[in-house]
Amino acid sequence: MSSDKPAARIVSMDQFRGYTVAGMFLVNFVGSYAVVKKFLPAIPHGDGYFAYADSIMPSFMFCAGFSYRLTALRRFPQLGTTAATWSYIRRSLALVGISLVIFGLGKSFEHWNDMTAETVSNWLWELIKADLWEVLSIIGVSQILLLPVINRSFLVRLAAAVGLFVAYILMNYSFDYNFQEGKENWMNDFFGADNRRSWDGGFFGPIAWSIPILAGTMVYDVVSTRPLQKSMASFLIVGTVLMLAGYGVSCLTRLYDRVEGTASAKVEDEHANDPVWPAAERWTNPGIGWAEPPFFAKADTKLRQHNFWMMKKRIMAPSYILFSIGFALFLYALFIRAADIRGLQAGVFRTLGQNPLAAYIIHELVMHCIKPVVPKDSEWWWVAASFTAFFAITWGTLKYMENHKLYLRL
Repeated sequence: MSSDKPAARIVSMDQFRGYTVAGMFLVNFVGSYAVVKKFLPAIPHGDGYFAYADSIMPSFMFCAGFSYRLTALRRFPQLGTTAATWSYIRRSLALVGISLVIFGLGKSFEHWNDMTAETVSNWLWELIKADLWEVLSIIGVSQILLLPVINRSFLVRLAAAVGLFVAYILMNYSFDYNFQEGKENWMNDFFGADNRRSWDGGFFGPIAWSIPILAGTMVYDVVSTRPLQKSMASFLIVGTVLMLAGYGVSCLTRLYDRVEGTASAKVEDEHANDPVWPAAERWTNPGIGWAEPPFFAKADTKLRQHNFWMMKKRIMAPSYILFSIGFALFLYALFIRAADIRGLQAGVFRTLGQNPLAAYIIHELVMHCIKPVVPKDSEWWWVAASFTAFFAITWGTLKYMENHKLYLRL
């Protein structure tokens, strides 16, 4: 028999976190294989449109927001502001360190003589600009960025999310789009690795990734204080609105279509010179149109110059931020219905959701072991069998840890 009040432990959050971890296992393992790209093109990361893989990392950040808010509400009163702040800084730097241990320091040097002042300096700048920014590092730096507001009211955090969203757009207009894409920009006068592309927003990406984390903190507030049915209904509505807004913003990408018989068709550069603020003539030639629908259509980037409005995870486009948060919110509402209201739980999601840091580390280690014997052009049955073995080993390890109450906490 279900209650319409939140439980002391919100089961839907564990279940949704577990689903997100399972989704991470799937896309990280199978997303690079030719057979998956051919027959299941909506699963691997999209190129200018939103694919299933693009929904996972924002949902993971969304879940990080749940935990961040929950622990902050306990830790700040218990430890005091100064001690709690330093505990989060230490935790966040530990996450960055773990990320470096898992993924390395980027570029390697084959010979001692290769290590000159210039090459070492370039290696360091490439690490800071691009190679550092894996999931754990992004979470760690984003948490530090959000420390001033994590213990503040709902409205303060909402205002912070809006402010970060606007600031990120203005930064990309000023320099960051070209900075991320390795093109000429004024930031290069102060920063190295001029021609190096970054991903997931690069050095300034935590500004954008902080927004889904903040969304998670606000969702925690709502679920922990309001009736479940009302929370679910609110999330379904807000999630739908954000997805529609994200898709609407993505339609600006059609301004950058190459139109036969016009100057835009002759431009050789794949990136527009006006990627963030479209030039006036783009509004009439070619004009705005419908963008590729999320999950179902691949953007034809050969017929369109790359720009800031494509629904791209790599550059953390505004359309991507809005749609991914909306999708996570809508999907989480369904988990409230299933787990909190109807009492339904999946054991595999419970196991994965209660130990996400361990799951992340272990799945990377198991992938490094199995993927070398799974060529990129493998037959579908070998990809399926290899993924099954990978998932079973990873889940089995985490199940053992659950049974023995071994949880990785920072």
